[in-house]
Amino acid sequence: MKNLRLHLIFPPLTVMTGHPELGIPQLTANIRKKGFIVRQSDFNAEFIYRYLTEKDILLKIAENGLRLTSSPLNYPDLTPEKLLNHIAKGIFLGTGVYKSEELDEEPLKLLRRYMISSNIFCNLAAQRVCQQFKRQYFPLEGKTSRNSYFLKIFSEYCNRFPDFWINIIEILEFFYIRPKSYLYKDIMQRMRGKWDILEDFYIKRFEQIYSDFEPDIIGISIWTTNQLLPSFVLSRVIRNILPNAKILAGGAWCNAAMERVWLIPDIFDYFDAIIFQEGETPLNHLLSCIRDTNKIKNIGGVITKDTRHNKKIKIEPPPKLSTLAMPEYDGFDVNLYNEHKLVLRLSRGCYWGRCRFCSHIRDSYSNLYFTSRNELLDKRYLKSIENYIRTCEKKYNISSFSLSDNVISPAIMNQIAEFFGNFDHNVEWDALARIEREYTLEFSKKIARGGCKQLFMGLETASNKKLAFLCKGINLATVRETIKNLSQAGIEVFLFVLHYPHQPEKEFVDTLDFLCENYRYIREPIVQRFTLASQSRAIKDPDALGIKLTQETMQNMDIFNLPFDNQGMLPLKDYVNIVNLKMHEFKNLQGKEFANYMLY
Repeated sequence: MKNLRLHLIFPPLTVMTGHPELGIPQLTANIRKKGFIVRQSDFNAEFIYRYLTEKDILLKIAENGLRLTSSPLNYPDLTPEKLLNHIAKGIFLGTGVYKSEELDEEPLKLLRRYMISSNIFCNLAAQRVCQQFKRQYFPLEGKTSRNSYFLKIFSEYCNRFPDFWINIIEILEFFYIRPKSYLYKDIMQRMRGKWDILEDFYIKRFEQIYSDFEPDIIGISIWTTNQLLPSFVLSRVIRNILPNAKILAGGAWCNAAMERVWLIPDIFDYFDAIIFQEGETPLNHLLSCIRDTNKIKNIGGVITKDTRHNKKIKIEPPPKLSTLAMPEYDGFDVNLYNEHKLVLRLSRGCYWGRCRFCSHIRDSYSNLYFTSRNELLDKRYLKSIENYIRTCEKKYNISSFSLSDNVISPAIMNQIAEFFGNFDHNVEWDALARIEREYTLEFSKKIARGGCKQLFMGLETASNKKLAFLCKGINLATVRETIKNLSQAGIEVFLFVLHYPHQPEKEFVDTLDFLCENYRYIREPIVQRFTLASQSRAIKDPDALGIKLTQETMQNMDIFNLPFDNQGMLPLKDYVNIVNLKMHEFKNLQGKEFANYMLY
């Protein structure tokens, strides 16, 4: 019987990944356990850090923008802002489906508003890339061609302003990758346009990878909405190269879009099947089915063209974490990423699961597999973790890990602090955690000794009344005590703040004042604007937050940032001004330099 060969791919384009995502490396390890042959690639990291740093590619990206410059490129008249706006407009028009009048203002302003309103944060390693530009492109004396002059300006701006190169990547994501909206008609309009940059990258990579490896199945992990159209393009290229291969999709976007994938009827022109929730069990069943019959039959957690109208998809609970193989990273260049760390998961879901605005909610399905508040790791899983950590240190010289749990409980923190404390070397980790009474100074010192370096925790608002309204299950006294104890123990606290619908401006300002009052204990505030996600508690009960859903809400495929009637929110410009003012005060109190927290 033939051993199936798989190629698992994390596609472009997202600027938010600072280290390898867990999904594909863990899936790779567990599919191999069943005897299948697997290769894996992070095309997102390769596209950003390798392809988009090549001289010829940068010139190609800038070509249309350069054409729009009617006068000579006279430096220093061509400021970074002007050059970026030229490039953005050229990229937008270069798709071949948009007209210049559709850009009714400066492209960078549109981009900034999108990133602020969507809470998009950039996690790219600009400084390292800029040094690469300096070595390769800057010494261009004696060369007077238009392209050479552009590269000189480009490389100098990259060295003087590290965010300049990041802006190029963000511009590509917004003006090249994203459609005008994620309504079906706009998705298909953009798909009819030009994708030369992305197609060129894909073809070059496949020439390298498939020279000695021809997969039977390609699996695409769609993590964010902005990876959706690049996945369609990826599928189109694969169909030309390997017409008989099966193409599967899965990942966080697919999970969140489970109830509305039928809104894109053409989606099964690109994918033979979509896998929902955790992929290990359904993918194993699917692979066995394809191997034995070369057909895709009805399998729990899988939808195909024939079953796409079935609104009730049967999902089977995933296997216990303790039975899963640990992630494997061959095929990933771990040195490409901004953060020199790998990923580890200790639990599933959120043991609280009640916050009014959140998508990590407890329901009839999640109750089957969410880790409970006091549940501990079994000895077999701890042994697997130990072996995994030693392997990562030996193969990649990495002993720093980001816990990918939706939230980690104090009970498990206590357990791994004791476990890591007995190691003969240091292991460092960071995690998302809830503010709880367990974080005494003694407990905080214990987890710090056990390797905890950073915790990301949700405050949301500095009003006890509104904390109750949001179903946070905490109060300000517990918040103050928790962040103080963690900070004094040497653990950096990153505190989330949320501007939510119908929140009074005074309450929002008071919350930012709370951050300033407690600046000694907070490494960095993370101020966010409410976004509406599919399958969140907010969309299931919109009246609770005073949200008005629209027809576009129910038809849009921007799953993590659905449009809604946001009249109860501060105007974006006012929101930005308030945040910048208060964050300036916060940074001054910390004695740190301040650059605008947000640019409107």
